[in-house]
Amino acid sequence: MQFREYTSEWKAGQRDLAESSLRTLESLLEHHILPTLGSRRMSTFDHKVVDGFIRTTERNGAGLATQSNAFDKVKSVLLDAYRLGI
Repeated sequence: MQFREYTSEWKAGQRDLAESSLRTLESLLEHHILPTLGSRRMSTFDHKVVDGFIRTTERNGAGLATQSNAFDKVKSVLLDAYRLGI
């Protein structure tokens, strides 16, 4: 399964998000996370991939708050996948 596919399913399960939080999540996914990680297979993630993602957001000029928020969302998705055994 690709990260993009899993994230789509994960996002559908986030029922407790306020409307503004959902907009922020969708923006992070569309502009920062999925262009870099979307096509990656879930089984290929490790700390080097996540570190590369952080460096890419830095190179692309994302602000520190955006970098932090994007990292937190990636971490949440990957921890959820790990708990499910994916």
